[in-house]
Amino acid sequence: MFKNIVAFSADKDLGVTSEVLNEKLAEHPFRECGAIEPSSSGWVKPLGKIGELTHAINGYILFTLRTDEKILPTSVVNDMLAEKVEETEEKENRKLSRKEKQSMKDEITLALLPKAFVKTSRTHVYIDVRKNIIVVNASSASRAEELISYLRKTLGSLPVTPLRVNDTPEVVMTNWLRSKTHPNNFMIGEDCDLKDMAEEGGTVKIKGLDLFSEQVENHLETGKQVNKLALTWKDSIDLIINDHLELKRIKLLDTLSDQAYEAKDNAGNAAAEFDADFSIFSNAISELLDAVAEAFGGMVKAAA
Repeated sequence: MFKNIVAFSADKDLGVTSEVLNEKLAEHPFRECGAIEPSSSGWVKPLGKIGELTHAINGYILFTLRTDEKILPTSVVNDMLAEKVEETEEKENRKLSRKEKQSMKDEITLALLPKAFVKTSRTHVYIDVRKNIIVVNASSASRAEELISYLRKTLGSLPVTPLRVNDTPEVVMTNWLRSKTHPNNFMIGEDCDLKDMAEEGGTVKIKGLDLFSEQVENHLETGKQVNKLALTWKDSIDLIINDHLELKRIKLLDTLSDQAYEAKDNAGNAAAEFDADFSIFSNAISELLDAVAEAFGGMVKAAA
């Protein structure tokens, strides 16, 4: 369920319980797009057809936002617009203004929306109640912020910010490669992005290479800094971390996978299997986020 993670923190107790959150989410349930609506969002059950809108286990509350978006190919709209503009200009023997063309484009879009394909996405998120951390399964900060914004709308307020640390991530990761050292409980992998810090500088993407090699060292000597790095944590999780502390391409290794399989084998039913799997994962991610914060000088608490 969680291949990518963007985490948010609060410096005070969020005061959220599964029961209260379930009631709030129920006020904003998912509903399908209307005929001329371009998109629709709302909360759905994380376990599919069973359970509630929240699923609590071992101090974590899991819930899910569903978003449906109408897909209209730009080329189709533009082709229809060009045809209508040409036809109107010939008929009226004049050039249409930009405002008139935009109005036509809006009309065409509204006419096509009821026939458009719908793209469905589900974004899973959970709250670590004990640490006041919100973990969003999102591949980008913007997508995570959209969910947080919708959750803030649902709750009325939500005093959280993206994880912040005391030391600058690019500088810390660059120093690891310069000094050829591994951070505590981490092993550096073979992939990284090196960004030229000069204005309009490019990015060098390195894959499958010893990052302590002379080739990488030469790039660092020209002033490039690491803004994305492959890491392995405690021989348990492979991941990519970037300069915004977003965790990407998360993969459980044998140590955790074996635990998950064993727990699921002993569970007895689908719901219990899910709980066993999620419990192992969420506990590991909680430890991993602590380790990430420590590696970058400790977490800066969110402003009140």
